[in-house]
Amino acid sequence: MVAEQKCLYQQREDGIHQFTFLDASREAVREFVTQLETIYTNTPLDKHVHLYLDTSALKAGPPLRQIARQITPFFQEFPERPEGSLAIITARGSVFTMLGNFLNLFSRSKDRFKLFREGQEDEAIRWLLAVR
Repeated sequence: MVAEQKCLYQQREDGIHQFTFLDASREAVREFVTQLETIYTNTPLDKHVHLYLDTSALKAGPPLRQIARQITPFFQEFPERPEGSLAIITARGSVFTMLGNFLNLFSRSKDRFKLFREGQEDEAIRWLLAVR
C-alpha cells in the first residue's frame, strides 16, 4: 500500500521548486524537509535555489514549529549552501508576523524571502524569477 503524500513537490519548467502542503502533519513536514535537503545538497554553490511554498490549504497555517525543529539541524550541518529565495503563499493574514520570525531562523544575508497572500500566486512567481 502506497502512503498518500502530505506535501506535494514538483520542479517547474522555470526551475522553481514548488511545494504544496496538504496538511500540517509531521509527515508533511518530513516530506518537505527531506526534499529540501535533496535540493540543497544537489545544487551547486554558485546556483540560486528558488522555492515556492503554498500553505494556503492549511486551516491553522503552516506547521512552523515542526519545520523549524526538523530543518534547523540540516542548515547547521550545511552552512555553506546555495543562495535561496522563498515565496510563501498563505491564506491566513495573522500568521504573517510569525512566518517572518520563523524565516529568520534560516535566513542569511544572501537568502531572501517574501510572504504572499492567497490570490497573489502569479506575483510570487514573478518575484522568484526576478531574484537571481
